[in-house]
Amino acid sequence: MCIENGCSITVTSKQTLKIRNYMTNKSKYFFPKEIEYLILENSKIYLSVEVLRLLVKNKVAVLICDDKHSPLIEISDSLFNQNDRVRSLQLQISMGKQLKGRIWRKIIKAKVKNQEICIKNNSVNKLTNYFEKMYKNIKYDDQENVEAIVARKYFEGLFGKDFNRREDNLINACLNYGYAIIRSAIRKQLIIEGIEPSIGICHQSQKNAFNLADDLIEPFRPILDNLVIDILNYSDDEYLTNDLKYKLIKILLEKCLVGNHVKYVGDAIKIEIQTLKKCMQNKNVKELNLPQLIEGEL
Repeated sequence: MCIENGCSITVTSKQTLKIRNYMTNKSKYFFPKEIEYLILENSKIYLSVEVLRLLVKNKVAVLICDDKHSPLIEISDSLFNQNDRVRSLQLQISMGKQLKGRIWRKIIKAKVKNQEICIKNNSVNKLTNYFEKMYKNIKYDDQENVEAIVARKYFEGLFGKDFNRREDNLINACLNYGYAIIRSAIRKQLIIEGIEPSIGICHQSQKNAFNLADDLIEPFRPILDNLVIDILNYSDDEYLTNDLKYKLIKILLEKCLVGNHVKYVGDAIKIEIQTLKKCMQNKNVKELNLPQLIEGEL
């Protein structure tokens, strides 16, 4: 659920959420269990600690956006699976360098494969041979940093040679918004599974509380890129409108392949994290199941 208008959010005596719009003075009521993500877009949304407690208790992730409509802060329960948390933490800490290197290689191979499919889906066929070649060159722990080398060619192929991921434009606004939705879903699922999001495989920043989420998002990025291109091809908007945001939120309902099965992205995230847990337990990278973008389908 995304709220972009000024409103107040309160808890009723029946433990439902009452959302009153200041402009229309009309109220809507929701059961917390009907909501998976609550995205707050307006700086004039007022809610109490009681509301946050009810949302967290019902495992609703709350995303607070900045003035550019990009999710800035997430509030969620860090104790969803506390019983299994210590065991998972021990598994994460005990993961050896070799296992991490193999996992990271598999993640990057999945990402580059999805980038290749995204390029094919968007008629940039002249680059497909390049991606096939780079895919074969991905080694243990991506020691030659193929991911970064491919990224520049990939974004140039999709959005033109002048495109820069750091620029303030509509394409980047859409990409950042969509990535934040996926990242939040991954973080939430990590917590549900009792896995510590700050302990990464490749990302190891002490200032980043979501290192592992930033590792696991990589194969999903091209799926979002594919969606953004499709959305913008049919849009005349010059900035990130509410309509565009609603379409981007639906990234979790996009279809992808996991093995030979078609899954929603939201379900693929769950499978990725559950199989990562098996991978850590059995010290076998083959346990890890990652998503693949569907070729020729949006």
